[in-house]
Amino acid sequence: MDTKGPHAKLKVVANALPAVQMMNYLTMLPDLIESLPQVTKEDLCQTHSSLQTAINEAQEGDVVILLPGQHTLSQLGYLFAKGGALLGLGKGIVVEGNCKNGDVLMDITGNFHIQNITLKPAPGQIGIVQHSGLTTMEKVTITGGKWGLLGLGNTQYCVNQVCVQNCSAGGMDFRDGAVANISATSINNCKTGIQMEGGAKISMSNTRIEGCKKYGVLQLSSEETKSSKYQDMSTDEVLAW
Repeated sequence: MDTKGPHAKLKVVANALPAVQMMNYLTMLPDLIESLPQVTKEDLCQTHSSLQTAINEAQEGDVVILLPGQHTLSQLGYLFAKGGALLGLGKGIVVEGNCKNGDVLMDITGNFHIQNITLKPAPGQIGIVQHSGLTTMEKVTITGGKWGLLGLGNTQYCVNQVCVQNCSAGGMDFRDGAVANISATSINNCKTGIQMEGGAKISMSNTRIEGCKKYGVLQLSSEETKSSKYQDMSTDEVLAW
């Protein structure tokens, strides 16, 4: 017999906030919910004490809303496999990885939306790996780890107001067939800013790549030879690929 009850499409994660702060953020919640086209007035909302429990119970198309605090993601769930949204409400929302749980913080298959969150992959981890579909990122910071994000073939990224910084290998890596639209974004203090295979299609506007130790933009030819484009650059100058 199923004792779980009706499914809640909206999941709100609050990690030990003081009562007054909790009430303040809950008053902001209706405006955020009304802005989400995938949510209707009939959809149920449920609160969780941790990000992991919310992810474990999520289904395709669910929306997980994080209130401020440090949140740890230890295991990937159905939400990342089938698509959904991970949104921050307020300031100071951090999602941390754990190197004991694999080399990827977020392994995404399907359409996914990430907004107003700081991602901190563990040393050696990639922040986001996208296998298929469209990943939309807005007001996201990725700091640390090995790579910020990786787009495999036949994937799409829409990246707006994103900061990728302090990644040991590189900020962004796009493979043959990947398509990315990057705007109002910065990549700082990574070994390589953007690495791309010849079959990737990348467009950038109002984006800066600075302080990268080896390459600003590295394009790999079909023969896998490497050529570098600028150590530091304003991508208003060199944007079309």
